[in-house]
Amino acid sequence: MNTTEAEAQFRLCQSDNAELHRIQCTFHRGILTLFGVVSDSRVRQIAQEFVWDLNGIQVIDNQLVIAGKGAP
Repeated sequence: MNTTEAEAQFRLCQSDNAELHRIQCTFHRGILTLFGVVSDSRVRQIAQEFVWDLNGIQVIDNQLVIAGKGAP
C-alpha cells in the first residue's frame, strides 16, 4: 500500500459512517480507485468526497456498487 492509498483508507475509516470503513482503495499513476459495496448513491458520493483532495490524486475511479444493483 502506498502513502496515498494509506491516507485515503485512513480518511474513510475516520468517518462516522461505518459503511465507509469497509471501502477499499488502490492508487496508481494519479488514479484512486474505490471499490466495495455501499447501501445507496448518497454513501457512494460521500466516499468520493472524503478523498478527492488528497495530494497526487488526479482522478477518482468510483467503482463502488450499490447493494442490490449488481452487488455479489
